[in-house]
Amino acid sequence: MKIFWLHSLLLSSIFFWANSAAATTDRAAVAGVLTTDVEATGSASTNSGSGLSSGVLGYIELSSPTYLRVGAVLAERKFELDSNGLSNELRSFYLEAPISYLHMFNEKIGWFAGGRLGIKLNEEDCTFNGQSCPGSDLNTLIYGVEAGAHFLFGPRFGLEASYLLGLSEIASDVDFRGGLIFNGFYIF
Repeated sequence: MKIFWLHSLLLSSIFFWANSAAATTDRAAVAGVLTTDVEATGSASTNSGSGLSSGVLGYIELSSPTYLRVGAVLAERKFELDSNGLSNELRSFYLEAPISYLHMFNEKIGWFAGGRLGIKLNEEDCTFNGQSCPGSDLNTLIYGVEAGAHFLFGPRFGLEASYLLGLSEIASDVDFRGGLIFNGFYIF
């Protein structure tokens, strides 16, 4: 868990300093939970899991009331895979980059849609009686399309809720179907 928060702090610092020179209208620190929905394409069975996420988002004004929503988020992806009598809970960390179009209906409520790309940072090694655990060969890249709602509750605090439709495999013979993402954010 310490590595998760250390990565988040590092990621936030890098994004903040790199983004400060850009024409970003607002920056936000985000933290929340997400689910990882998977489906085995072979004879294995799967169970979805949930994990934590944190990072930063930037909102670049295109023309009022539309924005380009970009970010860098550290996401903990978990799921369970059962194959040939072996069960394995897989846990990995991905650096995910959401890039989406945000349209605000008014000052408090908006919607967004776009893509999300994740790059695997690490995964837990797993062996059982000298054999690799099922699904322990996680892919380096995952990607999908995301759509959600943006709610601002005060001048600086808000929530985002979205659905991510996965379009890739997360491991050999395991499709990444997506998941739900719930984040609180603080605009700084």
